[in-house]
This record gives sequence, C-alpha cells and structure tokens, in this order.
Amino acid sequence: MKSIHLDKNIIASIPNNWGINIGQGGVSLFDPINGVGAVQFSFYTVHNPYSLNLADELDEYLKDKYENVQANLLGDLAYVSLVSSSGILWRYWLLRKMSNIIFVSYNCKKEDIVDNIIQSVAIK
Repeated sequence: MKSIHLDKNIIASIPNNWGINIGQGGVSLFDPINGVGAVQFSFYTVHNPYSLNLADELDEYLKDKYENVQANLLGDLAYVSLVSSSGILWRYWLLRKMSNIIFVSYNCKKEDIVDNIIQSVAIK
C-alpha cells in the first residue's frame, strides 16, 4: 500500500499498483490492469459539518436514482450498496473528516480493497 494525497490535506492508502487521476470534479483511483471501474472522490468544505446527519444526506442524494434507499451510519461514515436497474452494483459513502465532507462512489465488486481505501482516508 502507498499513501497518496486526495486533496491538499486529505490522504488515503491505495494498493501500490493503483493509479490516481486528479480532475476538476474530484479524484479517481483505479487499478489500471485489473480494474473495471474507478473509486470517485468529491470533496466539500462545510461550515458546520457536525450538524449534518450523513445517512439522511446520502439518502437524499440517492432518492432520485433509486427507490427505498436506506443508508447505514457508522460514526462519521454513511454507506449504502445498491443494484441499478441494469444490474450493476454501486457502492456509495459519505465521510466526515473534520470540516470536510467526502462523497465516494464505486461500481466494482472488489469490495475488500475499496473498503480498505475508504477506512484509510485521514486528515494530515
């Protein structure tokens, strides 16, 4: 695993063979050889992030795309796994790291690697 900067003060650990693409809309992480998707990160600075209910925010974002969305909340992390009408498994996360809210999406079944990346996100 290697540490990378997702944003100016946000780091994560990714497998050594994974790549990173930084664009105006956020950051994409991907396995250039075996990957079929990318982990997409978007960053938001919020004035009072602890006033947000992350599960409610994630549900609100996803309700236009899916029926009966119910995000799970685990501390400063909300998450949900859903199957689209075309049969693709989508995973979504909303993380709170100090004054940052981080939205993450992924549509590949390699959940163990992605879960480890999400758990590694930290403020430096």
